[in-house]
Amino acid sequence: MWSEPVLAASLLALAVASQAAPAAPPTFARDIAPIVYQNCSVCHHPGETGPFSLLTYEDVKKRAHQIEAVTQSRYMPPWPPQPGYGDFQDERRLTAQQISLIADWVRAGALEGAPSEIPPPPQFTANWQLGPPDLNSRYNLANAFARAGKLDQALEQFRIVAAAYPQSARLQSQFAALLARAGKWPEALAQFDKAIALDPSDETTRKNRDSLIKQMAAR
Repeated sequence: MWSEPVLAASLLALAVASQAAPAAPPTFARDIAPIVYQNCSVCHHPGETGPFSLLTYEDVKKRAHQIEAVTQSRYMPPWPPQPGYGDFQDERRLTAQQISLIADWVRAGALEGAPSEIPPPPQFTANWQLGPPDLNSRYNLANAFARAGKLDQALEQFRIVAAAYPQSARLQSQFAALLARAGKWPEALAQFDKAIALDPSDETTRKNRDSLIKQMAAR
């Protein structure tokens, strides 16, 4: 059983030891890379909207002071919804602790840490990050563009849908009508012919084709 002097000396030694072991400074490998990869790299990589990449330690260290400033002000990462007005999936808003950690890292010299501890950078596809839009979405988008009078954008989307369903007389006829509305009359006429070949009984398509022929003749 310890005597009181021995116990007091042990407690004093523990207190001194705890004071003599300050917390290790934050490093890119252990602390900063996970924050950057989750919240910044999605826009800051080649081919995306960010004006520079944030995929490596060198990328981030070079802009460390800028990153500190824009995260302190909450200018970055951009996330317009204000807190307290609902929760959002895939929310990209830094916590106060993350912002403080970035500032501590910059002020401590933006240390890399052990390169072996750096997590793999995120991998991105060359096109749509969430996968290509499905055809129903393209069809709805084409109609929305057409209602807004943005015929070039509407044709761009509808052309993809029509190509995906070459045996659909209804879609081919709708595509032909959109082409005619956009003034692409020769292509529209060929498209009406295609729709009629698929469904010879479609009187609406025949009437639209006849109307287009009259317009072309009047010119």
